[in-house]
Amino acid sequence: EQKEEPLKILIVLANKIRLMYQIKKLSEKGYSSNEIGKMLDTHPYAVQMIGTSSKKYSSEKLLQILDLICKSLTNLTACGVCVQVFKVNFWSAQIG
Repeated sequence: EQKEEPLKILIVLANKIRLMYQIKKLSEKGYSSNEIGKMLDTHPYAVQMIGTSSKKYSSEKLLQILDLICKSLTNLTACGVCVQVFKVNFWSAQIG
């Protein structure tokens, strides 16, 4: 039985939510799945599937979820360095 560390799980989850947010914003700007896939280095089919899922959530809700994940990551790390790197990477990668 393999157990993942909570930190790893939260980082994977945050990356998926971030990708969902980016796809949602780019779709709203009129980009196609192929164009978004090239911009985000993601397969167009995955973009299409994630885009469908993203319709269930508002952009604000996705950002709220990411904020909660960031707070959880901060609580899980002693030094906070990896969290700061994650936050910088997340916010610099936002498309809005």
